[in-house]
Amino acid sequence: MKKITILFTWLIMTIVIIFSHEVAAKELAGKIASINLGTSHPYTSVNAGEIIESFKISNPGAGFIIVHFTGFSINAEDYVEIRDANGALRQTITNDNPGKTDFWAFAVDGDTVFVNLISGDAIGQAYGFDIDQYSFGISSSQKYGSSSLVIENLCGSDNLVNINCMTGTTQYDRARSVGRIYYQDPNDGDWYYCTGALISGQNHFLTNEHCINSQAAVDTMQVRFNYQYNTCNGTAMETYKTFYGDNYLVSNYTYDFSLVTLAGNPQATYGYLELDSRDVVLNESVYIPQHPNGEPMKLDSGPVVDTAIDGNASNSDFGHRVDTEGGSSGAPVLSMNNHKVVGLHHWGGCNYTGGENQAVLIKNIYPYIESYLTGTVGNVTNLIQNYDFENGDMGWVDHANFSTPNITNNSQIAYGGNWSAYLGGYNSANGYIYQDITIASNITQAYVQFYYEIISTETTTTSIYDKMRVEILNPSDNTLLSTLLTLSNLDETTNDIVNQKNWVLSQKYDVSAFKGQTIRLRFYATTDSSNATGFLIDDIYLMTDTDCTNTYCYPPDLTMTALTFTPAKVVRGKSVTVTSVTENRGNGVAGASVTRYYLSANKKKNNKDILLINSSAVQVLNAAASSFLTTSVTIPANTRTGSYYMIACADDTKQVSESNENNNCKISKKKIKVKKKK
Repeated sequence: MKKITILFTWLIMTIVIIFSHEVAAKELAGKIASINLGTSHPYTSVNAGEIIESFKISNPGAGFIIVHFTGFSINAEDYVEIRDANGALRQTITNDNPGKTDFWAFAVDGDTVFVNLISGDAIGQAYGFDIDQYSFGISSSQKYGSSSLVIENLCGSDNLVNINCMTGTTQYDRARSVGRIYYQDPNDGDWYYCTGALISGQNHFLTNEHCINSQAAVDTMQVRFNYQYNTCNGTAMETYKTFYGDNYLVSNYTYDFSLVTLAGNPQATYGYLELDSRDVVLNESVYIPQHPNGEPMKLDSGPVVDTAIDGNASNSDFGHRVDTEGGSSGAPVLSMNNHKVVGLHHWGGCNYTGGENQAVLIKNIYPYIESYLTGTVGNVTNLIQNYDFENGDMGWVDHANFSTPNITNNSQIAYGGNWSAYLGGYNSANGYIYQDITIASNITQAYVQFYYEIISTETTTTSIYDKMRVEILNPSDNTLLSTLLTLSNLDETTNDIVNQKNWVLSQKYDVSAFKGQTIRLRFYATTDSSNATGFLIDDIYLMTDTDCTNTYCYPPDLTMTALTFTPAKVVRGKSVTVTSVTENRGNGVAGASVTRYYLSANKKKNNKDILLINSSAVQVLNAAASSFLTTSVTIPANTRTGSYYMIACADDTKQVSESNENNNCKISKKKIKVKKKK
């Protein structure tokens, strides 16, 4: 019996060592099941707030459910609620968010999901939607079989701790920028977990290439932030938030990285991590915030045990003794010395007796992604020196009428990193920061853009007492040349700049008129004698382009140039033939878009307009190109009789980022008369 026991133990140890060597640890999360559900086509709205149609999807024992919609087209005021088995709201979906006809809803934990179509204020008809499939989370036995053997990369005992056990530490603060990834593999159709992190103020998100390596994967990608237990040893969850993937930018197999952007503005709440492009030092202490097996956030720390080791290329990696598990792929490896990212975890190799896990050195990745992070894509350049204040006040003139500088080192309030500018914030403040910038004469466009956050103790909702102006001055005599923006206490974005960050990305302010000149960019704040307002500024850009080869300089601009319809009189519930022309008046390529049509009682588009059934699919349009389309649209059967203007709106589902989002609609010159059926 002893011999058998020894043999079995040797076999298990051998299996663990074999499987823990160089494991690229993305983690299988879920499988796909077909289903056939859907609304009536068309459906009819009911009283505001009431459920029009409801669906229940259940897979007993599943860890999560992700619903797939197809043909999604609902009235402008109607919406879909995704709720879990306990009735908790997990997502609200409208025609504009996420603005697609075929897409995956956010994952809902548990084995049951309710999909409720809710009526808005306006009574009308629309196509609705179908649900053709869903993903369901599978158990360990379904992943690995009945042996219950789970491949882990623990360096001895399991030292991973829940992130809330680290509350109050810098490690906890940095972990906020790390998210758990769900995505569908385009090749096998299964769903997987990985980990990744925000690394810039422009929605850039870094993970492994063996997780995300195409736009097809990004299109299914959803990232949860703040996915963690609410106490150190708790079982209840913190409130988390999910963001869709947006654009695939670049990936590389050799260095196993992928850089993408996320939709929305997650970095405004969760900040971002700084990269440290250098060699690591033997025995340097590092730590990894991660989502092992797709679980709520955990963290472990340990030493660097090998400063240069082969990965997919010679000496591409370094070895560390930090615990990881399947699903930790893509997690950032941060130095305990400066809390910056020195590596990207991608391989497991630790076992019970030794070994090491591996991370790709950031210094090998950075040359491939630098242009995306610094704004030097092609010929686009950020002229602001020390744009994120991470070098203190270098390059800036900082003036405050009290002793505290405006540029301050406080990671709890910064948009990303440690430093930001905090103007005002006390009574009778009169302070500013500025930088002088020379704009070359050969540029074709220049613009200013920045992040801001405002907190105020003013109680008024109508009166302005505290202000911050963003100005262009003549450096020689401070003559005001242009005021780009004025913000006030009425523009407050948050009431807690530490725990409820709500940074806002400003619009782009064109400063091309100052090419060939040196200008002074100044942020100037004043407050009155009571109830102070604080104006926070971070990540300031003055971008220029010398040849306009990209959308930084020349974005597209879609507009409707023609709209006619026939017949002029129609019975409600019947169709009208609409002819419309969509033109790209911008100088960049416009991606595929959707034109939708409305009936309006007046000549202004608003939420009382009636969305017509059916729309026009507009293909990719080059600069100055037009699309001539004839489309049959249906008047909803419950439309009130009367005369209406027709409105056609280009890119009505907001698929294209344009230079001007306010000129997309065209109103018909003549009215259409809607009649009852005789």
